[in-house]
Amino acid sequence: MSFPIIECIYIPSDENEAVAYLSTLVKSHPEIAACAEWRLDANNSARAVLEAFVEDGTLERISEEYARCLEEEAQRYEAEIS
Repeated sequence: MSFPIIECIYIPSDENEAVAYLSTLVKSHPEIAACAEWRLDANNSARAVLEAFVEDGTLERISEEYARCLEEEAQRYEAEIS
């Protein structure tokens, strides 16, 4: 039994963005690399792989809008401390 990764993700609506995002997740969490590769080979869709990780409970999903809000907040914070 595997334990879920405590991370909230968003699933981009654009497949190219999903590929880049999945790549970033795999680099951050090498423990999902083999499963991600297997799922990508089977589905040929990074979006489908991300959906599968949410469905099996490995990752939690947040909305793309909320993800943008978090990114904007992080950028404001970085600007303040610079």
